[in-house]
Amino acid sequence: MAGPQYTGWPDFEPSVREAFDLLLQSFPSYQKLLRLKQVVIRYINAFTTLHGLENYAQFTSRYLGLKSVMPQPFLQSLGVQLGDVSTTSQSKFPIRGLAASHLSIQAAEGAVNGAPACILQLAVEGGNVIKPEHADLMAWFNGAHDVARQAFTSLVTPELIQVMQPEEKP
Repeated sequence: MAGPQYTGWPDFEPSVREAFDLLLQSFPSYQKLLRLKQVVIRYINAFTTLHGLENYAQFTSRYLGLKSVMPQPFLQSLGVQLGDVSTTSQSKFPIRGLAASHLSIQAAEGAVNGAPACILQLAVEGGNVIKPEHADLMAWFNGAHDVARQAFTSLVTPELIQVMQPEEKP
């Protein structure tokens, strides 16, 4: 089932801030007892026919630039056309400027309310070097949001952004 539409970091950031307040308040001495092994900010986008999806292979090729990694002679030997190949993608790489963090991007076939969809997940994951202090956590999450936003706008085509008609507030 589709969730509420994301209207931007300025609307969402207070919820993150409140969650950290509650987390830190739940420990009697969080500076001594709380050890964060990992922090993650994850964005999941589901693209359907409303966004130009005819089929998964067409959508990922046209709007995300994903192409099949299968060798053409292999596909030809099976009588498969390149345009019929659905490429599921998963990539992970380090992020400069965000301590012990990396970006993970996944694209896969899925469904939204029973209808075919392309699911794109962007996750910024931070390691255990982040101190369990409110200011440090929020600094990391603000930086991670900036990385995720840049990754999304760099990955998808301007045509898809136009189709999405984002309602994100600046």
